[in-house]
Amino acid sequence: MLPVAGYTERMHEPRRATRRRALVAVTALVVVVLVWRSPLPGRFGGDTRAERAVTGIGQRRTIRLDDGSRVDLGVASTLVHPARFAVMRREVTLSGEAFFTVAVDSSRPFVVTAGNAGIETIRGTFAVRAYPEGTSVRVVVADGAVRLRIASAADTGGTTVSDRQLARVSRAGAIVRQSDVDVDRFTAWRTGRIVLAGVPLREALIELERWQDLDLQIGDSVVANRRVTAEFTTLQTFTEILDEIALGVGATYQWEGRVVTFRRDR
Repeated sequence: MLPVAGYTERMHEPRRATRRRALVAVTALVVVVLVWRSPLPGRFGGDTRAERAVTGIGQRRTIRLDDGSRVDLGVASTLVHPARFAVMRREVTLSGEAFFTVAVDSSRPFVVTAGNAGIETIRGTFAVRAYPEGTSVRVVVADGAVRLRIASAADTGGTTVSDRQLARVSRAGAIVRQSDVDVDRFTAWRTGRIVLAGVPLREALIELERWQDLDLQIGDSVVANRRVTAEFTTLQTFTEILDEIALGVGATYQWEGRVVTFRRDR
């Protein structure tokens, strides 16, 4: 019977070899399918390495993205973006202020996450202001249209903001829109202008700290909410700027080292 057993074993060897080849083929096919479906960096899903563009106090810079879009980054701001965008969406994150000139791409929406707001478009130019200490996120559209929504909400719906419109998203998530705004006033920083339009002194000083490395304080609560309406350029000395603000709100200031303190003009 031994020869028969040996013969039977030899008869099974080709079958096992066939099964092994089939298993290898199936495994290879599965690997190919998984690779094809995976968002591989640089080929299918974009280069997911995050790049960070940062500006310091008084600094501005321009960033060119791989799709041809341009970002003018404002003072004391940070933009995080991939080295190469994914095939489905172009996503960036902003903290601070920036002006976006988005290259047309109808197949890949351009999405900005800024604070609690999500801004989406396929083309257009718009400004976003989202400093962490601010009370809201502000979007001003110069050309085209964007869809504004709460960042944590579903990726549907939202509010359309188009040419010469402004919209604000409060921390509570309320969206308020305004039409026929002066876009130049809200983007004056791009040309080195500082525009303060009826803002409380305490907010005006926070804005000025982004342009000059000083600690601007209020030593008298009476002047904290007095409104400042003024326009300055980076060509002016900071002493000139502080003098004009103090005169406008009926205050004096004391400058010691890096600390400037405003008080009522007695």
